[in-house]
Amino acid sequence: MPKLLWHFDACVIPFLVNDITEATNPVKFYEYVFGGRPVVSPALTELLPYADLCYLARGHDEFLSQLARALAEPADDPRRGARRRLAEENDWAHRYAAIHEGLTEAHPLVSVVVVTYGGLELTKACMESLLQRETWPRLEAIVVDNASDDGTPEYLRALGEQDPRVRVVCNAENRGFAAANNQGVALARGEVVVLLNNDTVVPPGLLRRLVDHLRRDPKIGLLCPTTNFCGNEARVEPDYPVGGAVDPVALAAYASRRAAEHRGRVFDIGVAAMYCVAARREALEAVGPLDEAYGIGMFEDDDFAVRLRAIGYRVACAEDAYVHHVGQGAFRKLSPADYDALWKRNQAYFEKKFGVAWRKHEPREGVSAVASRVGSE
Repeated sequence: MPKLLWHFDACVIPFLVNDITEATNPVKFYEYVFGGRPVVSPALTELLPYADLCYLARGHDEFLSQLARALAEPADDPRRGARRRLAEENDWAHRYAAIHEGLTEAHPLVSVVVVTYGGLELTKACMESLLQRETWPRLEAIVVDNASDDGTPEYLRALGEQDPRVRVVCNAENRGFAAANNQGVALARGEVVVLLNNDTVVPPGLLRRLVDHLRRDPKIGLLCPTTNFCGNEARVEPDYPVGGAVDPVALAAYASRRAAEHRGRVFDIGVAAMYCVAARREALEAVGPLDEAYGIGMFEDDDFAVRLRAIGYRVACAEDAYVHHVGQGAFRKLSPADYDALWKRNQAYFEKKFGVAWRKHEPREGVSAVASRVGSE
């Protein structure tokens, strides 16, 4: 095409003028003027700012007369250099920069922190849903592995090499849920940070719904979506099969229906369980890191909720957001006796720290409690 353009005497944009072409910014105009050549075109709205560099016409007769003028333009016309400069200011790099600037303004970077400890197949399903089906245009994933021995580190490193949005931290030992999340948060660059369990599956649009709520109400310090598996009022009973591998189409359809039925609804909740929680960076900086004294996990979400409310933030659940949660992906490796011992130790620590008796979580009215999966592996 550049070789053909070099031999043109004049270039034409022979568009009919109608609603469609009036909504068009003709790319061929910029390609033409890159060669410095005179351009004859109907007086399209998008070309009016460049009337002094081209030949615009209104109607058939004027088009022919403008074509004659263009053919008579001398080769040393100073407008030829100006046309090329115009083209250079409108190349695809400049267009990308403008689009990126607009996306940045409309969509803050969301940092998603995922902690893994075993559960390779669960992690694969989680990361695939996040990276391939989530529609938020600006996200990074920081995955912190707690010394998994089932091939998870190797999978994560390969994923990081394939996708520049993914950063991987591999710990030499199991540092626990709180410490690993703190590692991820410290590396996060986003305005919004999401802590996401590796035993979740993300439907399209989840991040947008969470971000929208955080932007509307700066008093929300921590926000969770509804889910199929948790111990409190965030649990709902979906209409798709929740056993085994999740059908992503059925999950997306249910999440979309739920979003439409409950659009904009948020309610305060005692604890935003950390299967999936979102927070603005300033809230995380104000409250400080998760308490690592809880070891491998449990009660750090109760702890975090108490601390956030103490400094004036709300802890809430987005009724119009939903994430699928397999449930107890790491804890199911424990025996019931070990799980019970960990529970009692962390409950005692929580109660001593805050000087209150811990209150058991309860599901919402009409929704049954979930069955524990501890010891199922």
